[in-house]
Amino acid sequence: MSENAEVSAIFCYRLISPGGQCTEWTQTGVLYLSSAEGKYRMGGWEKVMGKTLLEAEYVEFDRFLIEFSITVMKDPLVTCSDLLSPQVKLPPPELSNDFADLLESKEGADVTFCVQGETFPAHRVVLAARSPVFRVQLCGPMMEKDGSYVIVEDMLPGVFRALIHFVYTDCLVLPFDGFDDEDRKEIVRHLLQAADRYAIEKLKLICEATLCSCLDVQTVATTYALADQHQCNDLKQACLKLMASPTILGELMASQDYENLKRKSSSTALEILESVCKFPKI
Repeated sequence: MSENAEVSAIFCYRLISPGGQCTEWTQTGVLYLSSAEGKYRMGGWEKVMGKTLLEAEYVEFDRFLIEFSITVMKDPLVTCSDLLSPQVKLPPPELSNDFADLLESKEGADVTFCVQGETFPAHRVVLAARSPVFRVQLCGPMMEKDGSYVIVEDMLPGVFRALIHFVYTDCLVLPFDGFDDEDRKEIVRHLLQAADRYAIEKLKLICEATLCSCLDVQTVATTYALADQHQCNDLKQACLKLMASPTILGELMASQDYENLKRKSSSTALEILESVCKFPKI
């Protein structure tokens, strides 16, 4: 071994009898050897063979024959750190973009939706995979006679476009060009209704979270009625929390939206809020 060299090796041995019969190879674990002074490490075996058997089978003329094999271990071409930190740069996920391109190209579309005269070609297998309502409507026994052409009632074209885009891409893109803040909130409300109608729960939660973040005294009554109708509990709680302020509730109770809400909703929470507002302050 060269001076100051360090290697790792595996040692094997077997006994050879005078008649040429060999035992099975016996192997050590990996031993680390160094030629540097003070760094020699020794390895060996204990209880190789009983003395009686050794003398009877392998000793002749007070000698016995042992064959050794030494395998020097080289450094691996790929280390663990290389595996944990690959040099190949992976591209970003492309599935969403691929499905968006599929929707945009209309290639292979086998169903067309008509919303207020505007048509939307789509692929029934994609819709069925993402919505149990679409699955029943397009693939189940209740499928309409002309299953390739579906008229959608009570929905805006822009809302349906955003709904279908989310079905394909799992991303929400709203038609905001030319809309002010109030128009955008109204679109989100309609989209929440559409998501609930087609049982697309993730989209429904996204709309719910969006409406929670933009509540105000002008829209809270309408939003509460929407949340109550579509079982959006988090949105209802956010509305109640805003309305719980005596100053806001007093102003709200004088509005027409609140009167409409009381007629449509039998919520006990509203009665409690009114009682708190009217209770004399101490």
